[in-house]
Amino acid sequence: MKLLLVASILLLSLSALAENKPVKPTGSGSEDDPFLISRIEHLVWLGENITNVSAKCFRLTADIDASETKSWNSGRGFLPIGFTHENKKAYSSYPFRGCFDGGGHIVSNLFIDRKEQGAALFARIGTPVQNFDFSTNVLENLAQRSKEFATVKDLALVNCSFFGKDLAAGLSCNIDFAMISGVYISGKLRSEKTAAGIALTCNNSCLEECGTDIEFKNRECDAFGCFSSSQNTVLKNFLSTGTFQYSMDVPDDSRIRTGYSARTVRKAGKAKDAYYSIFLIGGGNYYLYNCLVLNSILTDRQKEKVITFSDSATVENSFYSAENIRKTLKDADKVGISNEKLKKKETYKGWNFDTVWEIEDSVSFPKLRKLEKMLKR
Repeated sequence: MKLLLVASILLLSLSALAENKPVKPTGSGSEDDPFLISRIEHLVWLGENITNVSAKCFRLTADIDASETKSWNSGRGFLPIGFTHENKKAYSSYPFRGCFDGGGHIVSNLFIDRKEQGAALFARIGTPVQNFDFSTNVLENLAQRSKEFATVKDLALVNCSFFGKDLAAGLSCNIDFAMISGVYISGKLRSEKTAAGIALTCNNSCLEECGTDIEFKNRECDAFGCFSSSQNTVLKNFLSTGTFQYSMDVPDDSRIRTGYSARTVRKAGKAKDAYYSIFLIGGGNYYLYNCLVLNSILTDRQKEKVITFSDSATVENSFYSAENIRKTLKDADKVGISNEKLKKKETYKGWNFDTVWEIEDSVSFPKLRKLEKMLKR
């Protein structure tokens, strides 16, 4: 019996040591010889050494099942990359400024539960780019100077569970001067204040061929399909699916704050007067090209005010489901489309169905080829 007790204690001790043990990946971190990531411990190493390797190059070489992170840190899970100090009152974050190439691989079942912090894979992504002109030819300028930006590409986070006190996001709490391409996020996000599929704030950046399938199940929380606010950001070929689900414990104190235009608490005098305002994309001066929003809105109250695209955004060839989402804006260029029409190729004038999108005409909604290939390997 005594030997069994000792063995049990030893196993628990070894488990505790193993759960957060960083393992340095092979490689030097240069563009030609990136650090090669194949284990969750390699990501732990990246997080613990972020101040020294933030501008280096990394490449994911295998799928990673991160289920074990649910038991890490007494149930608090994985520490987001870039949080360099943590206690119950404060934390500091350090930006990832290099290149993270997912290699078309999947990180699945990653768990983060940070009661005193934000929750995301990266705390911050981006590096300052000097004298960049966002006033004209934005896409052309981004293409020409893309190597100056931090980059995250060809990465899927599948079935993630991220819970943060003030904020939760799939990829990063903050993105500034970054190129994000071929990134897919699915799973559950929960926060007491704000949650967003890709990032909380996204400024001076470009997101292309990205998709989210997020279940937002929150109370008293702002929720966004892509990001909560942005300035000078391009969103091109983006697909947003998933469910926004809300409930209230006290009907006469309705404080669902869901949207960039409803940042302050709105109190309803009667349950039937409950007010909702939801941006599925976000708010700010930015550009939307060839984007499709298919999220469903579910609440325990019937009176809703739902908004998809900000008035300050430049919107071209972008659509949302009129059946899944109710819209208040009257701009003719931002009109909801029936699901029947959204399943027809002819609806999407100017979309690239040769290399970017695919559709089974009259049967399914459009899908992004790059993401489908990544998920179906």
